[in-house]
Parts: sequence; C-alpha cells; structure tokens
Amino acid sequence: MILLGWLGWLGKGAQALLNLAARYPWQAALITSLCLSAWLWHGKGKAIDARDAEISTHRQTKADYRTAQAVAKVMEAERLVRVEKKQQEITDAALQHYDVQLAAARAKYERLRKSRVLAPRVPGGESVSDVSVSSPGIDPAPDDFGLSARLVATGQALQLDALISWVERQAAIDPNDH
Repeated sequence: MILLGWLGWLGKGAQALLNLAARYPWQAALITSLCLSAWLWHGKGKAIDARDAEISTHRQTKADYRTAQAVAKVMEAERLVRVEKKQQEITDAALQHYDVQLAAARAKYERLRKSRVLAPRVPGGESVSDVSVSSPGIDPAPDDFGLSARLVATGQALQLDALISWVERQAAIDPNDH
C-alpha cells in the first residue's frame, strides 16, 4: 500500500515536470543542462582525484627506484672494494712468497759459486764440484748448462710457479660475495 502511494506520488511529480518542460522548453533545457553539468563535474572531481592519486603513486615509485639505485650503487662500490682488497692481499702474498724463494735461490747460487771458486781442482782442470757421480753404465751428459744459467732457469721456474698459484687463487675469489 505504501509502495503504491509512493509510485503515485512519483508519477504525479514526473507528470508535473513534463508539463513544466512543455510550457517552458528553454528554461527546462537550461535546468537539465545545469543538472547534467553538475553531475559530470562531480564525476570529473572523482576522476581528477583518482588521477592525482595515480600521479602521486607514480612519483613515489620513481623516488623509491632512485633510492634503491643509490643503495645498490653504494653496495656495488663496497663489494668492489672488498674484492679488490682480497685480490691485492693475494697479489702481495704471492709476491712475498716469490721474493723469499728467489732470495733463497740466489743465496744458494752464491754459496755454490763461492764453493766452486774455492773447490780443489782434479787433474784435467775440473773442480771437484763439477764431477758428477752417476750410475755405472750411464755416461754423464756434458754440462753445457752453467751455474748462472741454472739460476736464471730457477728464477723463471719460481716466477712461473708463483704466477700459476696467483692465477688459481685469484680465480677462487667469488666476485659476487656479499
């Protein structure tokens, strides 16, 4: 019953509006246009608010991205410093080890050189230190490789060994170690 009362009242209101629009067409069109404009303006406000929120979110995302880039750049610089420090430690240790071994080889060379100078000579002009003891039945090869050449060869062998060791230790460094 109440519903029928409401529908009757709405019908009368609609009839009155139509009569008013028929009686004053320009004014009705103007009022209708104003109502539609207000409705659209309200919708535009919501769209503008949504757009502004999206712009704000986008700006925040860009700021967060720039911050993350700066942090990553600092972390990368720190990582590179750590890796370079490890590499330098390996290089320094390898050089020190090589220098110690080379100094020992030079000291041995000097001892052998002095012992050759002071060594008694056997008939035929050879020093006792040049006489090699070999197994019976094997003829010793002539000694074309002098003491100074042996020092150079030993130095080069030590250098090559140090270089191989250095490369292996450098390759073992994890460049992505955090």
